Amino acid sequence: QLFLSSLTNLWLATEQNGLFRIVTDPVTRRIKIYHYDTQAHSGYAIHDNHIQLIFEDSRHNIWFITKHGINELNYSKNFKVESFLTSQKKALSNYKFTCGLSSENLILLGTRNGTLIFFNPRKGLINTLKVSGSSINVIHTNNKKIFVGTEDDGLIVINRKTNQIVHRYFNAYLRTVYEIYEDSHGLIWLETNADGAVRVNLKEKNTKL
Repeated sequence: QLFLSSLTNLWLATEQNGLFRIVTDPVTRRIKIYHYDTQAHSGYAIHDNHIQLIFEDSRHNIWFITKHGINELNYSKNFKVESFLTSQKKALSNYKFTCGLSSENLILLGTRNGTLIFFNPRKGLINTLKVSGSSINVIHTNNKKIFVGTEDDGLIVINRKTNQIVHRYFNAYLRTVYEIYEDSHGLIWLETNADGAVRVNLKEKNTKL
């Protein structure tokens, strides 16, 4: 899996050889490669070489998931590794991760079996919520709600304070959700299985193609 971060670092996540950070010097154009794996020295050593998922937060930190835990590469520390939840690796190994999002000290992880995972890095707490019988494709959040787009169950809206499902949107043109966007008026726009964009009005609880 190739991932381009906002700082134009190129990341290569592999199933057997760990994680590579590829940096091009803007002046000399020389390429430098940093390798994170189980045999690396301190700061680059990880617990497992199979990288399931990689994503970036708003502070340019890189997060990646393995069956042995959740890992952060801290931008302010030159992307050195910090690992979380390694003690709960058996629980994490039961999931296949599909997408991830970081928002205000909350890590949200979508899985192939429709379970949404909530992780607070500061407190080291993890909670799960079964939101769908199908794969989670995309996650979006604001100050009040979490929006989960699924493969076969439409859009699911969760109260961010209680972590409880408050509404489901599903119809013929809103079955599969690929992307979620929110405009300045609080309207939700979706890329779905239908041609064109689907608008969701949260106040009136209706949708329009």
